[in-house]
Amino acid sequence: MIWANIGVFFIATVKFLFAAAAGRTAGNDFLTTLVIISLGGIAGMTVFYYFTDNVVRFFAKIDWLTNGFKKLMGNIRVMLGFKRNKEKKTFTKFNRYIVKMKNNPYGVYVIALLGASFISIPIGAILAANFYSEKKSTIFILYGAILIVATITTSIAYLF
Repeated sequence: MIWANIGVFFIATVKFLFAAAAGRTAGNDFLTTLVIISLGGIAGMTVFYYFTDNVVRFFAKIDWLTNGFKKLMGNIRVMLGFKRNKEKKTFTKFNRYIVKMKNNPYGVYVIALLGASFISIPIGAILAANFYSEKKSTIFILYGAILIVATITTSIAYLF
């Protein structure tokens, strides 16, 4: 029984939507399943949210390395006689949507609910960390979404 609960916990850390059904299959009652998948979802969201922030900071520190490589390759192309072509940046519909989502005051709530339910927890945490890491309340909004979705999915799993 304990190994089944540990498995449900780890399912909840990655793919939260199916964790309630796994908890019911493991033979748990409603409250036990709700607690296990809530703790698993919160643990997964915490790990992926803060891990993403550290990875982004690391790559921001080595940005000089990638820019130096691009500059070196550009100089080699000029020495070989090729023209330096400047790429024009395009602003696509997807980029407009991302900017609109980031500037929307309800965007963090949408990402939190989608990340906890339909998208996986790691992707939801990565999106939230990239767009809303400057807001101190972001992680608590993500926790709230985990609790809401845990209650809904556990209720559905035990009703049907």
